[in-house]
Amino acid sequence: MRSGSRSRCLKAREARAAFLAGKKPREARVQLLRRKPEVAPDTDELLRKAQAETSLPRVLAAKESGEANAPGSVDPEMARVLEKELKKAGDVTTILEERDRFEVFRLIAITKESWRVDAVRFPKVDFDSWLKGRARRASIQ
Repeated sequence: MRSGSRSRCLKAREARAAFLAGKKPREARVQLLRRKPEVAPDTDELLRKAQAETSLPRVLAAKESGEANAPGSVDPEMARVLEKELKKAGDVTTILEERDRFEVFRLIAITKESWRVDAVRFPKVDFDSWLKGRARRASIQ
């Protein structure tokens, strides 16, 4: 793990400890997550949709006010983890590591369709940024 990612993992550990202590880290944001992941469209369906959208001029509509509160999609693997770890209000997940970030969730409320959670996300440092930082440090020394 690169040093930038290590510090982000440390921040995720601190956030999880705060959740477990009943506190809310300042980075925490309330989110509504969909419990059942949407079925991903297949390649042919995506291609048809892209062709239809490119063949006609279109007007981009402003977001509906309700869209901001629409539940976020969760990938199937993440949904399985959340189903196991979030049973009742106050439950806190382990630190979940994705390709580009670390996440921790604390359950606020649960319904058949969604989880309402306090969420903290810490992005990982991408390789190019990490390499530039290392090169910059090497040239200074």
